[in-house]
Amino acid sequence: MRAGAARLRAERDEAARQAADLRQRHAHALHELRRREHEFARLQDHLRELLGERVRAARPARPAPRRAA
Repeated sequence: MRAGAARLRAERDEAARQAADLRQRHAHALHELRRREHEFARLQDHLRELLGERVRAARPARPAPRRAA
């Protein structure tokens, strides 16, 4: 009977350790996901900025409109 209780206690402890490990892995994965989303957004903004500058530089300047005399 005591051996069975000790075995159950050991299994419960192991299950608790595994659950804690799973929670830690989940938290780490969420942190990494948020970090990568932030980096992706930063790079997208940078790309939009670069493309906007390139479009403005490639666009010829418009001549001033002529006024009727």
